[in-house]
Amino acid sequence: MGHNGRRGAGRGDGTRSGWHRRAASGESAGLKPVAPLRILLGNRSMASLVVAFAGVTIAEWGYVTALAVDEYRHHGAIAVGLIGLRLFFAAIGSIATVSFVHRRPGGRLLTQIAVVRSLLVATSAGLVAAGVPLAPS
Repeated sequence: MGHNGRRGAGRGDGTRSGWHRRAASGESAGLKPVAPLRILLGNRSMASLVVAFAGVTIAEWGYVTALAVDEYRHHGAIAVGLIGLRLFFAAIGSIATVSFVHRRPGGRLLTQIAVVRSLLVATSAGLVAAGVPLAPS
């Protein structure tokens, strides 16, 4: 039992006990908190992949933000809501594909995800450039 009379992790005040802090940081496995960063920086191709994936994420965020502002200006809040609806489909898709993800090597999968995201953003940008409305006027 913990000092608050209950079983379980933590102290009941939102903080973690020493063992849980060490386990979360990797110290109990003999890893320092910066070990994953050192491993990443020691693998040039993986570091390049992570930087590229971050670039795709930032570009997608910027595009979707600009699209939301433009659609709000032209079609109002409903259009922005439709843009946000993509997150619902992403959540459902992640539940449906979890077993697929666990069977794939990490680096290759990260590349495939980045390619698919880039194609979706390019398709969306093409539709916007062609004047296809996001929401009925």
